[in-house]
Amino acid sequence: SVTDASLVNYTPAGTGAVVTTVQAKLREFVSIEDFGAIGDSTGVSGNGTDNTVFIQNAINYASANSMILKMGSGTFRITAPLDFAGTTNKYSFEGVSNLQTIIFADFTSSTPRAALSLGNLVGTRAYVRFKDFYLKGVNDPNTSGIYCNWTSSFTELNNILVLYFYDGIVISNDYYTKLVNVQSNYNLNRGVAIGYEIDRTTVAASNNLMFLGGDFSGNQVGIYVRGCASLGLIQTASEGNHTHQVWLDYCSGVSFSGVYLERNTALSGTSVAQVYATNCEGISINGMTVTAFAQDSTPILYFSSCNGVNVSGLSVNTTGGPFNAIAIRLNSSFGVSVNTSYISDCSVGIYLDAASRVSVRDVTFANYTYPLYAVSASSAIYWSQATPAFVAASYILSPCSTDIHYIDNTKLQVDETKVFNVSVAFSDLSSAGFKNLITHTLTTERWRISNIVIVNLTGFNAGGDRLISITDGTSTFTAIPAASLKVGSKQAAWGSADVPFSAVPSDMLQPTVAASNLKAIYSGGTTDYTSGDINFTITAMRTA
Repeated sequence: SVTDASLVNYTPAGTGAVVTTVQAKLREFVSIEDFGAIGDSTGVSGNGTDNTVFIQNAINYASANSMILKMGSGTFRITAPLDFAGTTNKYSFEGVSNLQTIIFADFTSSTPRAALSLGNLVGTRAYVRFKDFYLKGVNDPNTSGIYCNWTSSFTELNNILVLYFYDGIVISNDYYTKLVNVQSNYNLNRGVAIGYEIDRTTVAASNNLMFLGGDFSGNQVGIYVRGCASLGLIQTASEGNHTHQVWLDYCSGVSFSGVYLERNTALSGTSVAQVYATNCEGISINGMTVTAFAQDSTPILYFSSCNGVNVSGLSVNTTGGPFNAIAIRLNSSFGVSVNTSYISDCSVGIYLDAASRVSVRDVTFANYTYPLYAVSASSAIYWSQATPAFVAASYILSPCSTDIHYIDNTKLQVDETKVFNVSVAFSDLSSAGFKNLITHTLTTERWRISNIVIVNLTGFNAGGDRLISITDGTSTFTAIPAASLKVGSKQAAWGSADVPFSAVPSDMLQPTVAASNLKAIYSGGTTDYTSGDINFTITAMRTA
């Protein structure tokens, strides 16, 4: 009988299949069980076979021969880190699933290390795929889960669950790494840390990284990235982290798409920004929901010294507010656009702090105190498809540059000259009433009057004796005599006897007071009119 598998032919099914041997077929992959590993642990410290040497031998063989390394079902306990480093061609470390194959890192360390370490020397490359397993730690403050350094092109973490380490996943000096359907939860520090070496102090930027799917929740920080060019987060969730859900620093070319972030109501202490970005360029958010339960005055999305930020399809709410929360805060950030988004239950929608430039288009604010709040006079705002209610409720410090276009295509801007035509009837002013001639829409808005023209339509009745003053409550720009009011078809301009200049010369030099309306009210006399109406045409230039 034949006992040598190399002498037995194996023919795969299917037309055109090439004949090989049973030995060659069996050697297409190896398993850690081939090297003696036993998945008999219950996941409790000290329980089960110590598989460290068995699995390391299997890794060394698979690496040297560019083979797939399989793991069966069970909990495989290790008591020291596993080393995947080396200058190899592609190989893979694969379990059955992240529910059935568990690697239990049952050890602590006195210095920072990782349970699974792909930490190559400078200039060398390793191509490894981690797939379909659950990596469990013991909450050791010096042990991280998976460490990738100096890998390239084919390194992929796919369908992996990492729990109970210091940092779940550490990536540094890496390129083209993909995290697909990865969960890194309940770690002491960060779910994913990109941009630092395993020593936690050495800066080591990475480029061309992609998160596709996955969840990074219950950590101190969900995702931390420093110094990355080309970073994509797609269909990713980060929830219930104690501080930031996503923290970006010195990154460029960052894309968010289909991202969900949530702050956990059970977390104690002051909440912080859910997206915290500093010193970044080229951030694109296209489809993001942020639910920030009971968020306080700390901004929900914070961009500081960030240029080229595009936000579209954003939904932000604090659930049950309004709380004293800022949805988006900009600090020294330019080229920022916020488009087609919905911001609810926040005291401030968009806050401009220090010099920043923002374009706002088709953004809806609900249950707010201030839609926009600008405290830097050197900031600039372009706001299109605004509503008068949103603009009126905003605070914009003068002389912050504003260019506001309403949803009905009318426009409001500084240095704009505008003509206001308002009809005032006797009934508008009776019983100490008033009629607004210019109604402010910004709390900082001011208008300098250049002309006041009246056209008496029917004339006020002869029984009254009141004057009509045009005032903002501080300055009185004219007081129209009773005799002029009673003449029908009267036409007169500012400076005439019918519409005299102010009796107080300084009033003529003052624009209207910020956040005050220009209005017509009765003054002088004792008897109101009982009929008549007048058309006022006010020409004014906006100064703030």
